[in-house]
Amino acid sequence: AVLLATALYNVFVYAMNPNQAYLWYLAFHSTAFVYFSTLNGFGFWLWPLKMQVVLAQNIMSMNYLLIFIIVNFANVFLEAKKYAPRHYPYVHFFSVLGLAGFVICFFVAEYNTIAVFSVLQFVGSVFGLSMGYRALVNKFYPARFFLLSWSFTIFGGAIGMMTFMDILPANF
Repeated sequence: AVLLATALYNVFVYAMNPNQAYLWYLAFHSTAFVYFSTLNGFGFWLWPLKMQVVLAQNIMSMNYLLIFIIVNFANVFLEAKKYAPRHYPYVHFFSVLGLAGFVICFFVAEYNTIAVFSVLQFVGSVFGLSMGYRALVNKFYPARFFLLSWSFTIFGGAIGMMTFMDILPANF
C-alpha cells in the first residue's frame, strides 16, 4: 500500500513538474510494487494466478531490472555528469549489466544467477552511495536525500535478507 500510495503521489508530482528523474522513480516504484507483491504473495489478490506464478518464477530478473532502474535514476537525479563526473562513465556499465542479467534470467536457472546478482548488488550499492556522496561533496545538496533514502533501503534489504537466511528472527 505504501509503494502504491507513493507511486500515485509521484504521478501527480510528475504531472505538475515533468522531470526525467520522476520517470525513473516511477519505474522503480512500479517495479518494486510488482516485485514485492510477487515475493510476499499479495499478487494473488491483484492479478491472475498464472501471472503471479510467472512473476514468482522470475524474481531474479526483476532484481536485475531494479538495478538498471536504480542506476539510471541515480544518474539523472544526481546529475552525475556534472556532480559525480568520475562515476558517470560507469553508469552505462551498470545499466548494461542490469539489462543483461534481466534477459539472462529468462534462460538460466535463477539459482545460477544469485551469486552474480549478489556481487552486482553489493558493488552497485557501494557505487550508488559513493556517487551520491560525491555529488553532495560537489555541492549538489539534494544528494543528501538520495543518500538518506538509499541508506535506509540498503539497511532494510540487509535485514530482510538476514531474516530470510534465519540469521535474525522474522519478528525482529
